[in-house]
Amino acid sequence: MEKRIGFEELKEFVTAALLKMGYSEKSAAITAVCLVEADARGIYSHGSAALNLYRTHTSPGGCIDINAAEPSVVFETPISAVLDGFNGVGFYIAEVCAGLCVEKAKQTGLSVVLARNANHYGFAGYWTELMAKSGLIGITCCNTVRCVCPTRSAERILGTNPIAAAFPLANGKIFMADMATSIIAQGKLNRSNSFGTEGVMRDGFIIDEQGNPVNSVKQALEIFANRDGNGGLFPIGGDEYHRGYKGFAISLIVELLTGGLTRGVSSKYIRTNTTGISLFFMAIDPGILGDKDTIAAHMEGMLSEYKNAKPIDPALPVLLPNEIETGHREDALKQGIPFSENVYKVLRDAAKQLGLEERLGKITIPAQF
Repeated sequence: MEKRIGFEELKEFVTAALLKMGYSEKSAAITAVCLVEADARGIYSHGSAALNLYRTHTSPGGCIDINAAEPSVVFETPISAVLDGFNGVGFYIAEVCAGLCVEKAKQTGLSVVLARNANHYGFAGYWTELMAKSGLIGITCCNTVRCVCPTRSAERILGTNPIAAAFPLANGKIFMADMATSIIAQGKLNRSNSFGTEGVMRDGFIIDEQGNPVNSVKQALEIFANRDGNGGLFPIGGDEYHRGYKGFAISLIVELLTGGLTRGVSSKYIRTNTTGISLFFMAIDPGILGDKDTIAAHMEGMLSEYKNAKPIDPALPVLLPNEIETGHREDALKQGIPFSENVYKVLRDAAKQLGLEERLGKITIPAQF
């Protein structure tokens, strides 16, 4: 039975849960917004079902230092900055970076802001949309814990290394694309049992330590539970025959833009160090290239050409990136965010651990209205 929770009500609940874990009010507020935004868009792998994971990360010996110092600038120019996040809350570090990036781009027309010693910052598209809402083209990427094998290797040494970009269009519209550079996001695999997708998975997603394809979710999870670093996800494209080396190349670009430019930790060692993710943000004011309104209208016209491409099946029109997620969010804001029984159970378990189970029950509303 599907359950629904109002956007604002869920945000208040998640904020309360994070405060119980010891998050500061500032860190709890931005983390809750990002998690609930992910749920509203149907990106449950990056949503509030991760509360148990964050509880583990903030426990003694975890990778998040909830008492970390404020992110500090270690290098700066009028158009750039590198910050040290001191292994604090990734969402808060990202908020500081994105805010500084927007501020600089508003003054100079273009800016790049990076952070090292950060943590998970949720779905990357949130941050690019934040920049696009300020009238700027926003680009972000980050490296992550090791879970991807390079082409011709079964050693798990690359991250899923997501990248996202958002463009402001006419009439307040935004085009956004957000993707991992691996064939599937690790978060979706790690929490696959929670989402009721256990069982068989397609060949070409993950390989074992000998490089053989794995098509059992259970076996895949066992591979990631093994810390020896053998076996992992394919890059975008899959194996070498299916041109997976292109995904490998894109992942390396992200690696160099993040861990490379910050002189931070590479994905290969993030699992060992349990922390050290690096973040990249870039903002571009279209006004440095011409009239902003004209550019926005022109880009929107280009996108409509691709959207209106003749479909193979008339019942399945061409979808632009983020189109499904946008529709999901519009419905969620009107009728509440839908949760399957499997995902809701994860949320309820987190609430129970934090003494908030009764509060969660009070904000749950029927699926049918």
